[in-house]
Amino acid sequence: MKLIEIFKLVSEEIYNYYTAEIFTKSVTIDGQVVNINFNLEKLSNISENQDFEKFIENIIEQVNHLRHKNQVQLEQENFKVKNFGGNEIILSSLYTAYESLFEAFKNIIFLSNRDANFITTSINEKFALRKISALSLTLVSKYVQLPARLKKNVDLEEIIEMVKELNTKEKFSEVEVITNQILEKHRAVLKSGEVICEGTIDEEYSWIQDVVKMAKVNAEVVGLLVYTEIYAYILKNNYYS
Repeated sequence: MKLIEIFKLVSEEIYNYYTAEIFTKSVTIDGQVVNINFNLEKLSNISENQDFEKFIENIIEQVNHLRHKNQVQLEQENFKVKNFGGNEIILSSLYTAYESLFEAFKNIIFLSNRDANFITTSINEKFALRKISALSLTLVSKYVQLPARLKKNVDLEEIIEMVKELNTKEKFSEVEVITNQILEKHRAVLKSGEVICEGTIDEEYSWIQDVVKMAKVNAEVVGLLVYTEIYAYILKNNYYS
C-alpha cells in the first residue's frame, strides 16, 4: 500500500468525525446546518500526490468560506456572539485538521523514497516521538500563556494534563493510548460549545478576541491528534527504510 492511501484514510476519518459527531448537532449559520462537500468516490480514485493535494485544498477552502460566513453573522442585529464562538471553535479545529494533514503529507512524501511498486520513508519510531513531543510542548506553551479567565473549561484542562504526559513516553504505542483519551475529551469539548464561559467578561469585542485565542489552542490539540494518527499508520505498516 502506498503512503498516499494512509492520508486518504485519515482524511476520511476527519470528515466522518466532524460530520457525524459535530456538524449535524452543533454548527448552524444563518439558521442552516452546515456541511462539507466531501466526494468519497473521487477520493477513493485518487492515486497521484498532486490530485490528493488539490482535493484537500478544496476542503480547506470550503471550511474557510464557512468561517467567513460565520464571521459575517456578527454584523446582524441581535446576533448572539456565543453562537459565533461555538462555530469558530469547531470550524477552526476542522481547518487545522486538514491543514495538518496537508502539511504532513507534503513533508512525509518529501522524506520518502519511491520504488516501482511501493514507497518507503525515513520516519521511524524515534522520529515520530520527537515530532509529537514538539507538538505537545507547543500546545502546552500556548495554553499556559492564556489569561486565567480562559482556563475554566474542565475538559480542556484535563486534555492539557494528558498532553504533558506525552513527553514522558518512550514507545509510540503509549502515545496512542493517551491521544485516544484526548480524542474522547476533545469530542466533549466540541459538542458542548462551552469552551469559554460567556460571562467571564462583559465587553463583546474582547469576548470575540478570547474566542480566537481559545480556538487557536483547540486547533493545536487537533493538529497533535492528526499527526499522531498519521505516524501510527506509518509505523504499523512498516514503511521505514
